[in-house]
Amino acid sequence: MLGDVPEHLNKAIAHIDLDRDGSCYRYFFDKYGNLTPVCKMEKKVLPFYQEQTGIPADSIYNWTLGIVPPYKKMLPWEFTFHFNEIGNQAQLRSTYDEVTDYVLKGVISDDININEVYLPLLFLLRHSVELVLKDSLKELIHTQDEQTTKKVKRLIDNEHKLSPLFKAFLAILPDDVSGLPEEMQEQYHNFLVQSDRMKSALHTLDNNSRYFRFPYDIDQEHPMGLPAEALYHIISDFLETDGFLTFCTSVLKDYNIIRYSDDEIAMMMGCDPLL
Repeated sequence: MLGDVPEHLNKAIAHIDLDRDGSCYRYFFDKYGNLTPVCKMEKKVLPFYQEQTGIPADSIYNWTLGIVPPYKKMLPWEFTFHFNEIGNQAQLRSTYDEVTDYVLKGVISDDININEVYLPLLFLLRHSVELVLKDSLKELIHTQDEQTTKKVKRLIDNEHKLSPLFKAFLAILPDDVSGLPEEMQEQYHNFLVQSDRMKSALHTLDNNSRYFRFPYDIDQEHPMGLPAEALYHIISDFLETDGFLTFCTSVLKDYNIIRYSDDEIAMMMGCDPLL
């Protein structure tokens, strides 16, 4: 597929292509509950940037990455990703959020054309939501009985559709949040509604976790007609609910609405439960 592209681009891709389908960048665990390969390694990415600069300026494959200039004066170790330090989905997911922030700022400043990046942008948003839901489920799973715990663990390891993940998330969240300050209670319920709306929009557009990954069908181009206002609402809802999905479990624990797990208590006491 890449036979007709510049040699430097092929070499650049080879430096970051760690598996055949890209799942190592999308998921923290594989379907067996094991860490994906990328989560076990250190990866030097300076060679990727060095190869990228060798792509001819007049080539359609040439692009400006917009990293801090001049990067050649930076030390190689500054371009080494320590994936073996990743401890949970939230850390992997933060990378999606950082790239989303980079793209949106580029669109706002007119440095990036939204028509050229809306598909990868939706990919970033959609998988960021998947990862935060899985991380939140892990934060809540200790409150469930053994049977429910097994079901939720299977979802975390094997499920990639947003709808069942969000349904499980809502099922575990407590109905009674009267322990929160009154203002926070209203915000909590509003964010739940907004999060559900965003999830529904993303799930409708990408119900099998593949649509934003492959812009072309096997036989023809995807019939993806996305109104500008739809993209606007998805992005707006994401930006407003991102913090809620990330921190709601921590807030509920801080207000004693959800109890801390034994491992969390051990960590607070300065004991590593894994040792």
